[in-house]
Amino acid sequence: MTREMEYKIELYRKMEQEYSKLIKELEGSDVRVVLDRAYEKVVKEELLGMFYPDTCNLDINQIRVFSKVNFPLDQLYVGWMDSDVNLNQFLEDNVSNTMGGVVEYERMMIQETAGRW
Repeated sequence: MTREMEYKIELYRKMEQEYSKLIKELEGSDVRVVLDRAYEKVVKEELLGMFYPDTCNLDINQIRVFSKVNFPLDQLYVGWMDSDVNLNQFLEDNVSNTMGGVVEYERMMIQETAGRW
């Protein structure tokens, strides 16, 4: 195993433990707490997936240094929450693309049906 892969695995395991602790906390919590922290759970799950060792293509020097952070998953989540990225724009783009696909499919079906007559 390469040193690079060792760093990736080390960081991933650390983040996975942090995520597992969050899940255990949520499992033992009141429904209101679970609902209030649902977004945190989903974002942290997505962030964790980005660090799966076999598919992680992030800079190895960053991974090496970041593996020294006490709570890397929480650090990434806080960074996401503090960012100026507008999630709504991504959602709007997705809605537009999906609806455009549905409209195109409907148009094709109408043309296909009209061709049968």
